[in-house]
This record gives sequence, structure tokens and C-alpha cells, in this order.
Amino acid sequence: MKNLILIICLFVTAPLHAQQTLVFSTLDLNFMVKINRLIFTEVYQRLGIDIVIQIHPAERALHLANSGAVDGDLIRAAMVSRIAPNLIRIPTSFFQGKTSAFSKNKNIVLKGWQDLKPYRVAILRGHKIAEIKTRGLNVEAINTPEELFYFLDRGRADIVIFPYIIAPAYLKKLKLNNIYTLSPPLEEASLYHFLHKKHANLVPKVDHIIQQLLKEGFIDNMTQQVLAEIK
Repeated sequence: MKNLILIICLFVTAPLHAQQTLVFSTLDLNFMVKINRLIFTEVYQRLGIDIVIQIHPAERALHLANSGAVDGDLIRAAMVSRIAPNLIRIPTSFFQGKTSAFSKNKNIVLKGWQDLKPYRVAILRGHKIAEIKTRGLNVEAINTPEELFYFLDRGRADIVIFPYIIAPAYLKKLKLNNIYTLSPPLEEASLYHFLHKKHANLVPKVDHIIQQLLKEGFIDNMTQQVLAEIK
């Protein structure tokens, strides 16, 4: 009888000690995923939470997060709050992102988004800043970073728009030596982590840990570590 009671107790209490797991979607940016995996594994480990990262095309990643099918989106610009109302932005930015133009013609001069008007432009589908800023232009949305740069290399676009920090890694990976970064960047934006509103109670806790990691230099160290691997 005592053994039976012990077994019942084990079954009843076991779930209470199970580690919580959260699932986050993110857009298919290989090298940024590596950086963010390191950062947010640490963030949630400090809260006793495991995480799973699902990689999707950018548009679908945001849809899954906003619908609650997953628990949040790893990294987005602040303006996503306007189009994904079910996501709560963690207040502290952990990354400053630059959006740049890339071309095979290094003599193109761009001072802002408006200067893209004469050109055929390609962007990554679901890259919201680029989608909004290029509305009304001759623009085509491409599904993956690899396809985007090949699209440019094959002469089907004059310019592509892409996050500055990881573009060199993709160009190296694809062995495209004839594509140039056009300066200055078209946009600089603070990037944030987003949680679905069902996890509103976690927002202040996650924000506090992100602040801690910034002070410790952890986020910068992880970023430099991944970038060093691909140089």
C-alpha cells in the first residue's frame, strides 16, 4: 500500500517540477539566428525556461508569433507592434540594426529610400521595414537571403535591401565577390524581442535579464564570436 501511494505521489508531483519550454519563431537569417540563439538561450535559462527556435520565412514567422501558435518572435524592429498587436515588445533593445542597399554597381549614390525610385529593387519577403519603405516602387519580394542575392547577381534587380551586419557572411557563403554595399545605410533601427500577450507576466523579468546581459557585455561578446567565425 505504501508503495502504491509513493507511485501515485510521483505521478502527481512530477509535472510541477517539469521545466517550462517556450517556442519562438524567427526569420530565416542563418547567421543572425546563431547570435540570437546564444543570447536567448542564456536569457531564458536564467529564468529556468528552455526555448525552442523555429525558423520560417519572415512573413510566416511573424504570423505564427502574432497568432499565438508560438510564444513570440525572437527579434524584430519596434514598428512590428503596429502590425502584430498580440505581441508585446520587451522594452530594452539589445541590438542596433542597419538596413543597407547592395548592388553590382558600386557607383550608385543613395541618400535615402526615395533615391531607389529609378531602380529595380528586390527585398526579403517579410522584412517589414523594407516592405513599408519601398511601397510604390518597382520592387519584388524574394523568399530567402540566398535567392535574394542570386536574384541580384543574375541581373534581375539593380539593388537589393538587406540587414548590413550579416550581408558579408551571405556573400562569402555564396561566393559573390562582385556585389557592393552602398553607403550610407538606408535605415538604422533598434531591434527588440517580442513575447505573445499570453506571456505578459514574463515581460519585466525578460527585460531585466536583457539589461543584465548588456551590462555584462554578454550580448556583444556573443555577436562578435559568431561574426568572427564567418569572416
